[in-house]
Amino acid sequence: MKVALAFVPPGGGETDYSLEIEMPAIPQQGDYIAVNRGDEPRVESFIVRRVHWGFQVNDDGGTGRTTTICVECEFADCEFATDNHKRAVDMYQNRTGKRLTFDVSVY
Repeated sequence: MKVALAFVPPGGGETDYSLEIEMPAIPQQGDYIAVNRGDEPRVESFIVRRVHWGFQVNDDGGTGRTTTICVECEFADCEFATDNHKRAVDMYQNRTGKRLTFDVSVY
C-alpha cells in the first residue's frame, strides 16, 4: 500500500518535506523510520508521531474506501545519521528546544 510520510520538527508543526513509499504495513506511533538515499550508507532518522487517515464514503450507506494514509514523522538524531540530517536535527533543536534520539540498542 502507498503511504505518505510527512517529516516534521520534533513536537509537530509544518511539514519540512514528504515522501510516498510502498509499505507492507502502517507504521505506528513510536516506530523508528530510517531512510537511505541511493548508495549513501548513513540514514535520515525519524520517529513516528501519529498517523492521519482519509476516507471517502457515499450517502447511500455503502462501503467507503481509504483515500489517504499519512504518517507524520519527527526528525530524530541517531549515530548513523547523514551530516545533512544531523544539521537539520540541530536546527530544529535550536528552534524548538526539542531533540529526539533513536535508541541505539536497535542497531
